[in-house]
Amino acid sequence: MAVISSEKISHRYLEINRCGIQRLSGKEIRILRREGRVDWYILYVMKGQVRVTEGARELLAGEDDMILYRPCERQEYAISERDDTLTCYIHFSGTACEALMTRFGLSGRITHLSNGAALRVVLEEMVEEFLLQKPHSAELSAALLVQFLSLAGRACSEAQSTVSAALQKSIDTVRKHMHEHGQENRTVREYAEMCHLSEGRFAHVFKESTGMSPKQYMLHIKTELACRLLATTDLSVGEVAREVGIEDPNYFCRLMKKQTGHTPKALR
Repeated sequence: MAVISSEKISHRYLEINRCGIQRLSGKEIRILRREGRVDWYILYVMKGQVRVTEGARELLAGEDDMILYRPCERQEYAISERDDTLTCYIHFSGTACEALMTRFGLSGRITHLSNGAALRVVLEEMVEEFLLQKPHSAELSAALLVQFLSLAGRACSEAQSTVSAALQKSIDTVRKHMHEHGQENRTVREYAEMCHLSEGRFAHVFKESTGMSPKQYMLHIKTELACRLLATTDLSVGEVAREVGIEDPNYFCRLMKKQTGHTPKALR
């Protein structure tokens, strides 16, 4: 019986050609595609290990490692019969693949991803969506692939950060509070105390995490809220200023001009 190949180049934004979750145990599995495939290929190790041959070297991919092959790259790897290995494979193509991989910083042959639990949930949902072929399954499974790639990219970024996971969680809590209470005028010291850090240390870690100082971040939130109120309500400029925690309308106008390049009236 002829085997229909899933290999193809899609002209859509992003399309999964084939995907699935497979348990490989009890026999030696060896894969060699000398010319690779025309599409992109991700093999995510959910359990066990995969031995990847890269030139003269043999690399070991373990649990929560992602193996990535670009189009037309030689693919050679093996799975031992002694290992109870569970993998998720994804063959995909599309006009956005190169840009997405660059955007998320995914380029290495083997990348360890620390957020494995979240990734597995997305992968399982993606595979189910692809296999059941319900209405719009192609679009939904592609969207879930983007989610997977986004989370993988985030894991890579966090691995390069000097901010610990525990400290990052504290910073995220502060940022959430800032967004939920954009009209408040808390001091940097108050936010530092929420993280049990000195003001100086907090400011340093906050900027390392967000690219902005705490004061810049708070002004950014106030500006965003003010722009939304100016565009969607009939509140006066002075009333909008007070809604974002600024009592002086003149200062508010200067701030908006500096932050957006426009006066509040021009933003209506």
